[in-house]
Amino acid sequence: MGLLKKFRKAVKRRRSCMGLLRGPGRDLDRTFPDRRDLKRYSISPEVCIDVYWKHVNQVGDGTALSLYVLGHEVLKFDCLGPDDGHFHAEFMSPDKPRESRLFFAEKSHAAQIDRTLFELLHNVPYYLQRHPNRDVRALVFPVEKVSGLEAELRPLMLEYQERVERSCSS
Repeated sequence: MGLLKKFRKAVKRRRSCMGLLRGPGRDLDRTFPDRRDLKRYSISPEVCIDVYWKHVNQVGDGTALSLYVLGHEVLKFDCLGPDDGHFHAEFMSPDKPRESRLFFAEKSHAAQIDRTLFELLHNVPYYLQRHPNRDVRALVFPVEKVSGLEAELRPLMLEYQERVERSCSS
């Protein structure tokens, strides 16, 4: 890759929703072809939320939400319905864990969406304090800004779920 291409790529990376990406967190710059109709919400210069729907092979389709902090995908919620809905959280660990998912107790898509929003509003500081990146652990999460978005996030996630169900039934 030429020097000019590398420079353009670096400039594009800096223009991402974060404004500035500290440390090695580059998850935000990756492309995820399975994430459809992605809508990004900038919460602060350091925090953003992506809402989208996705297809997971041999599992199913559903609404998903990713929380990015300083360019790291700190949490990802996959609301895939009964027995398949789960979320991912990155914790400090001496070894790479064999299991990367925490399953929802909630069975319906709507209940999993509600649980996702509950986790965002109540438990994100817990997850941030256990993240491997020191800058992420030090960040004060803007809960009040996220709570202001709840009225927009829930209907969008439910709309995406309806869209998924319509496309699967046709």
